[in-house]
Amino acid sequence: MLWSARLAPRTGPFLLVTRTAGQARQVNNTGITLTTLSGERKKIRVKARPAGWIREDPPFDVILVMVKQHHLPSVIPLLKNVIHPETQVLFFQNGWGHQKWLEQLSSRCETYLAVTTEGALKNGNHVRHTGKGTSWIGSYPDGDKKTSPALRSLLETAGKDLLQYDEDIRQRLWGKLAVNCVINPMTAWYEIRNGALLHPKYDAEKEGILTEVAEVASLEGISLPFRQMWEQIHEVCRRTSANFSSMLQDVKHHRPTEIDYLNGAIVRLGAKHQRNLPVNQLWTGRIREKEKFML
Repeated sequence: MLWSARLAPRTGPFLLVTRTAGQARQVNNTGITLTTLSGERKKIRVKARPAGWIREDPPFDVILVMVKQHHLPSVIPLLKNVIHPETQVLFFQNGWGHQKWLEQLSSRCETYLAVTTEGALKNGNHVRHTGKGTSWIGSYPDGDKKTSPALRSLLETAGKDLLQYDEDIRQRLWGKLAVNCVINPMTAWYEIRNGALLHPKYDAEKEGILTEVAEVASLEGISLPFRQMWEQIHEVCRRTSANFSSMLQDVKHHRPTEIDYLNGAIVRLGAKHQRNLPVNQLWTGRIREKEKFML
């Protein structure tokens, strides 16, 4: 919703695809209300259509996929109906696991990983921008792939304040994965805001998670210097101190979390390298138990 409100006024023909017909009807009737970081409220007109209807549309040139990991299995079949060989599909998912879908689609279109540190809260067709961040995209699995005219136009129109190209997107992805593996489960378990994790009493648990994530990253060919990542985690906690993490919001609203794509994914990657990761295994189990209790 945040990206729709920010991109629609800057780009050419733009379509927001919603999960339900009711959501599309609400957006078409009243637009999107965006509350900016400064508190200004803007009404943005956006054309919307429910996901089940896009089979009737001609292929799209650029598609931004902004659903959670566990929704991808139902989204991929829809995508296959609205792409052509030069369609640029950008995947904005947290965690680790969606790469398999990019690999599956990469023979039929151009696929990209996207990493964003923006923060937002959505309520109906109202979205509040809660944290200024940066967003990057990079070609995957073919990291040397050149951008198409349509994607270059999107990058230029969006501006570097909104979207940048990164040739080493796997490094970005792992950096955000490390941050999320620390912040999301801990805030969800203790039911605290992000800023509360700055208290020294949480340091040992943060260190345990991060140490194992960095170990697995190294085995996957990615360098995550501990001190650098430690500072990055604390910077995110400071910058989003008043925010509730997405995982805590999922728990509070009785929704499935993405724990299996964060700490759970780290555990699976560790097993691939014959590494036992007890700390991330502990946190994966904790959140799964909390999910059972809350759902």
